[in-house]
Amino acid sequence: MNRLLRTLGVGLTAALFACSSEPACTDCATVEGSYGVTFDNGVLGKNGDCSQFATLAEGGLDLSRIGSKLTGDYLGVALSGTLSQNLNLTLTGTRLQNGASTDGGVGDSDTLTFQLRYVAPSGTPAGPTRLTGSVTKTSSRPNSSGASAACSQTGSVTATRP
Repeated sequence: MNRLLRTLGVGLTAALFACSSEPACTDCATVEGSYGVTFDNGVLGKNGDCSQFATLAEGGLDLSRIGSKLTGDYLGVALSGTLSQNLNLTLTGTRLQNGASTDGGVGDSDTLTFQLRYVAPSGTPAGPTRLTGSVTKTSSRPNSSGASAACSQTGSVTATRP
């Protein structure tokens, strides 16, 4: 019995650490504003059948912040996420189209996930604010047989706010 409890304790402890996330910011950096997003290599890498999906374009990222909670927009996709005490931002949003719905309607969907890090302005006068990290666009489209075609585009990005 003691061995079982020790095993469960170790497993629960490992599970708790695996599920922990960075603490939300309490003295948050000023990340809100409008940013121009560029892909560090000019393009995103693709995985899957991407021929029937639009390539994610460089564009504008608009962010708002209340406390550690973030909302934003990238090319018409509404985003939400958090800003951590370690200055990391996570933003995710999904665009549903062509009959897709949150209640199980079938259609196309695009999910964007940004994993970014805030880089404070430096120099005299202060340079631009930057967010650096990665973006992933995951697209899916059902076909006539009920299966779904899927494509993932990912790459490094830099977002700059003058």
